[in-house]
Amino acid sequence: MSKKQKTKDFIIANSLLAFLENGYSKLTMDEVSIILGLSKKTLYNHFRSKEELLFSCVYKLRNDLKSEIEEVINNKKLPYHEKLQKNLKIASNHISKITPKFGSDLQTNMPHIWSILVNYKKNEAVLHFSELLNEGIEQGFINKNINTSIVILMYLSAIENLLNPSYLNELPYAVRSQISFSANDIFNDIIKVIYEGILVNDAKINYKEELD
Repeated sequence: MSKKQKTKDFIIANSLLAFLENGYSKLTMDEVSIILGLSKKTLYNHFRSKEELLFSCVYKLRNDLKSEIEEVINNKKLPYHEKLQKNLKIASNHISKITPKFGSDLQTNMPHIWSILVNYKKNEAVLHFSELLNEGIEQGFINKNINTSIVILMYLSAIENLLNPSYLNELPYAVRSQISFSANDIFNDIIKVIYEGILVNDAKINYKEELD
């Protein structure tokens, strides 16, 4: 890898962290350069604008999700219940990366970029979840009588709602007041309910052992 590419990768990775922590709109390119410990000239040599930098950060999130999921899906040596668990962890970890500050900011001020990020995460997650369902049915780990379309719809709904920064705030107060955990925790519990509902008994035992 060339020095120029290493510098560009450094800028993207650390700018993403800065945007996640501070939001996008409030940070100027001057402030980004200070946070990164680079000169403005170096920053502008790689990115002509803050929006171009944001695009690269969003594509990093996309590519990270894609590579992590595909690594699990394509691992032929991994037992099925471990694939389920690892897939769950990857999905929940990527949801938790999208901080409310960053998500709300993009949703309000950069909706076109927010749509790119959310749609990709949904499409990628659903595509591979569908592959896992079919693999589980073929191997006898998942009840073949389940309606896979409904299961996928439930999974998609969980992702779509929990990627929405205002989701929890829109819940009725009576429900919201009883929730003391994060969107990440809620997602994990929803997926556990889905998995335990579709797995055959032997697979449930392995899956629960993996969770413990």
